[in-house]
Amino acid sequence: MVQRAIFKYSSSSAIAHLIQTLRSISSNAFAFAMAPILLDHLPSLTSPLGIALIVSACFALFYLIESFILTVPYPPSVPLVGEPEGALRFSLRTRVAYYTNCEALLREAYTKYVKKGKLVVVPGFGFRKEVIIPQSAMK
Repeated sequence: MVQRAIFKYSSSSAIAHLIQTLRSISSNAFAFAMAPILLDHLPSLTSPLGIALIVSACFALFYLIESFILTVPYPPSVPLVGEPEGALRFSLRTRVAYYTNCEALLREAYTKYVKKGKLVVVPGFGFRKEVIIPQSAMK
């Protein structure tokens, strides 16, 4: 049905010939035939742009692996230190505060939550999150 509609409404025989050619080539062979064309448009891997592309791709891959494979879920009722009530993720401000003033962030977690016997989540190195459990909850 779709094939007839394409041929019926396209007046160019070049499009019809292209569609027939693409059907005759297997999908794997087509992908390998297109690879050199796509690689010609990428920058050299030793150029600054190529290095930036590799670093960006590695960072994106690391983020996806960390987010979807290695992340351990925690209950949404557990508060996040430095964030408003009900927040599901840390803001950039809190993540930067972890690197620049970690002591103040941990002190806030202790005084607001742990001292009162509540669990709290603090940001960790990279994309990690650390759960601080009060001693009273461990018994």
